[in-house]
Amino acid sequence: MSTGTHTENQSFLTRYLDSPRAQRRALGVGLGVFVIGAAALVFVFFRNTGHVIPNKLSNQPAQVAKPEHSVAVSPEIIRVMRKFIATAVVRKNLDEAYTIVGPDIRGGLTKKEFESGNIPVVPYPAADIEHIPYTIDYSYQDQARLEVGLNPTADSAGTRRLTFFIGFQKIHGHWVVNYWAPRYHPPLPVSQ
Repeated sequence: MSTGTHTENQSFLTRYLDSPRAQRRALGVGLGVFVIGAAALVFVFFRNTGHVIPNKLSNQPAQVAKPEHSVAVSPEIIRVMRKFIATAVVRKNLDEAYTIVGPDIRGGLTKKEFESGNIPVVPYPAADIEHIPYTIDYSYQDQARLEVGLNPTADSAGTRRLTFFIGFQKIHGHWVVNYWAPRYHPPLPVSQ
């Protein structure tokens, strides 16, 4: 009879499971099988979570944007332009300017706040407002944009002639100024 730690009556499986090396190998094989099984389940149940987009979204014909047709500049636009420059731009009679500016310029300002002069309109000391030259950028049924050339007043030493963009929108049947910005090109640096 053998006097070792293992008796002859112990089965092979019992001796195998008692071995630390065998336990490590069994753990590695078990984890490998688990990972492969988990990956297979994920692949089977979650492999395509995207939704197929149909090739034809609608049976209706496509909506094609129709170009707006140019129209002649309304005399009311020219009148509103001159009044806007004479009031909001030169900062005089701002109560009159409040009635001819649109929501993009007026913003959330009340009439009293607008009359304070702290308004989103670039000021300029314009002269000879009745003879301001302008160029039409576009003029449609309900919107227009002009470029106006303003000359400074005689007492505005150092102020140069400037060109401004002025945009109009027809709201409730009346033209209002909805855009005002200088046309500015920054100077290019000259190499020396």
